[in-house]
Amino acid sequence: MYQRLLTFALLLATCLMAQDTLLLHSFDTMERLSTDKDFTKQQNLSIVNEGQTEGAGCLRLDITNNDNPKINHYGMLRIHLAQPIDLEGKALLLDVKTLTPDTAQGFYVRCHNKGSYKPSWSFLSWKSLLKKEWTTVRIQRGYSNIALDWEPKFTDGSQADHVTTILLYFGSHSPHINKQQAYLIDNLRVVPAIPPPALPSPAQPVAKPAPKTAKKPSPALLN
Repeated sequence: MYQRLLTFALLLATCLMAQDTLLLHSFDTMERLSTDKDFTKQQNLSIVNEGQTEGAGCLRLDITNNDNPKINHYGMLRIHLAQPIDLEGKALLLDVKTLTPDTAQGFYVRCHNKGSYKPSWSFLSWKSLLKKEWTTVRIQRGYSNIALDWEPKFTDGSQADHVTTILLYFGSHSPHINKQQAYLIDNLRVVPAIPPPALPSPAQPVAKPAPKTAKKPSPALLN
């Protein structure tokens, strides 16, 4: 009986979580996706069936780095949402993996309100966080589950309450001239935000022990 109740509870929790999930893009089609042809030497978008996490396919982004050894190399994906969405109090989830881990160092996520040049949310990292295995990236205001850095100074300071465009940037360090970057992207969705893990308290300074002083002999013991 206990096992049946536990199974039922898990199924109920899964159903409730699914009800709270809003799918923004399944990446089964190229609809509402674009890139900047002038951003790097070459970029190509395609829908593939390569072990996607859900649905009939996923997006593959192929990037050819330029031949300038003095700059980092970027690729970009622009996701146009079907309608404006309020991300405040919510979290944005995305499944992503790289097929070229040796040249995949940088990753940025930026969320733009309608008509805004600067993002209302901005995250980045150059710590090679994307791997050959699928990673579910979760971001919410001020927090990322994979240690993307929150960039409040790069934003316009507004609430992300009318987001229509999400930009993904993928970066490769400057020595990788004319090299390839390749990524698979799937299931952009929104779920309720969770309290971020509590940060550890700053270490308190340890009081140094008082220096030991030589014990003076009792006068009665002196000869």
